[in-house]
Amino acid sequence: MSQLFSGCPIRYRATSDDSKVHTYTIIATLPNELVSEIHDRMPVIFGRKIR
Repeated sequence: MSQLFSGCPIRYRATSDDSKVHTYTIIATLPNELVSEIHDRMPVIFGRKIR
């Protein structure tokens, strides 16, 4: 089963040494019933039907 996480890739140059920095922010939401037992949030997950 394919799944996609909702997020935002970011690339920038560090001011300290001008090196390239690659980061990725995962967009979170309230947890489902299973995850709520261990955490107060979870990543937004898109199923196969979302394009």
